[in-house]
Amino acid sequence: MTDDVKLDEADVAAARLKARKSRNVWLAWALVGFVVIVGATTAIRIQSSFADECTRLYFTGSMSDAAAEEKCRQDKVGPYRNDVEG
Repeated sequence: MTDDVKLDEADVAAARLKARKSRNVWLAWALVGFVVIVGATTAIRIQSSFADECTRLYFTGSMSDAAAEEKCRQDKVGPYRNDVEG
């Protein structure tokens, strides 16, 4: 009778180990997915900052830079201009 109990405990331990490994694999895939999303977002932001001369990737904190950027946007004709005559 004690042999049956020991076998059941071994089965439970094996099941717990299998569940833990499965959980770790899913957690690893979630982490990889997050890194891919952050990397893709960063790459897109960098590409878009080089494509448009009026925008920068990050704000420098200088109000003169902000004013120059706003003036560049107002002078530029494009899809972001608010006062397009039509």
